[in-house]
Amino acid sequence: MAMSNKILQGDVDNAADAELRAGGNDVTKVVANKVARSLGLPKANEAFYAKFESWKERRIAAGINHVSSAPPQLAPEIDRVWDSLKQTILGVAGKLIAEKIEQHDRERGILLEEIAKGELREQELASQNKNLRSEKAATEQALADKQAELDASRHNAQRVQAQLDESRKNLDSLVSGLRGGQAAKQGGFKGSALPSDLFEQASGNTEQSAAPKPKRGRGRPRKTPANPAD
Repeated sequence: MAMSNKILQGDVDNAADAELRAGGNDVTKVVANKVARSLGLPKANEAFYAKFESWKERRIAAGINHVSSAPPQLAPEIDRVWDSLKQTILGVAGKLIAEKIEQHDRERGILLEEIAKGELREQELASQNKNLRSEKAATEQALADKQAELDASRHNAQRVQAQLDESRKNLDSLVSGLRGGQAAKQGGFKGSALPSDLFEQASGNTEQSAAPKPKRGRGRPRKTPANPAD
């Protein structure tokens, strides 16, 4: 039973058709047990009989039991027509297959060309990307150099500013010292005259002493006589 369950309907159909051809297409000569033994079974069981009867009913419905009633000369004509039909079918099928192969090759060529273009475009993009990365690196390096120069300039500016602040501090100390000295000198003069006023006064006295005095005449002027003869 287990072995019969593995036999399919198609297996029974093929084995029964072989027996049918061997018996001259006489369906009554095809025996179930013989078909079963051809498939490796000792004899036909219930499951096998069901498949065999299905085959037999389909063949009878197709007129297999009337094949012997056909005229003998019909079989060669059928064979000739069948060969011609087979040739036509094979030719049409071959043509369709050849067209499909040609179409496939054409589409394959187009796809390969598109793939080649895609690969070339990919290489171009990779080259552009490499150039962009190089330009980016150069730009970043230039920015870093400029930043370093800016930092150095700021450092120098801070150093100069520190020197300037130190110079101003020293100058303020010097001015404070000078002012302290002037204040000490002013203590020796009367009034509230400043050193500049004293300088102007000294300059004025010098100018007055340096101006020439008018000459005085020697005695009284001589009187000229009106008439010398007198």
